This record gives sequence, C-alpha cells and structure tokens, in this order.
Amino acid sequence: YDLSHDASSRETVAKLAAKSGDQPYEAGNVETIHALDWIRDAIGTDELRKRVKNSLNGLKIANYYGCMYTRPRHIFPEKDKGPGSESTSKPHFMDDLLAAAGAENVE
Repeated sequence: YDLSHDASSRETVAKLAAKSGDQPYEAGNVETIHALDWIRDAIGTDELRKRVKNSLNGLKIANYYGCMYTRPRHIFPEKDKGPGSESTSKPHFMDDLLAAAGAENVE
C-alpha cells in the first residue's frame, strides 16, 4: 500500500534495490488484501468445507483478529459496506472459515 501511495517509501525501496543490484520497484496497480479475504473470495466457505482433508472437528477455537485485519480503514475501504462485507467492529470471516473446516468458534 505504502509503495503505491507514498513517494518517500518508493524512493527508499528503489535505493535499497539499486544497492543490492535488484531491479527498481515500479509502482503499478497494487491491491492490498488480507489472506482471510483472499481465501473467502477465491475459495469460499462452501468449497473450503468440501476440500478439508483433516477436519478441525472437536476443536474449540477463540479467534483473534487484531487491529491489522480491519484497519487502517483507508487501506481496506471495502469493509463495513453492508451485507456480505466484513465488519470492522465485529469481524466474522475467520469464524466462518474455521467453522467450515469443522472447528467450533468460542468467544
């Protein structure tokens, strides 16, 4: 995200790349997504349920989302956009994915 939106960050990375002999970073169309969102969008809970090889059945899991999953909001503007989107105040996608794998989510 920073490389796409901050010239100073791009300059720092370009200097480090040049110093190490690597090609310079060229800003392009970069989209920042969280791994949970990618799994949900690319596979989905129904398909995940079908693909589970070792069920998490019997495991009680208390998920911790942390602040990096839902914030900063300017990086993840799609959150809190209504039905089907993730809530920043009460996220649930990790719960959904782990339940699809057989786990029991606990508070």
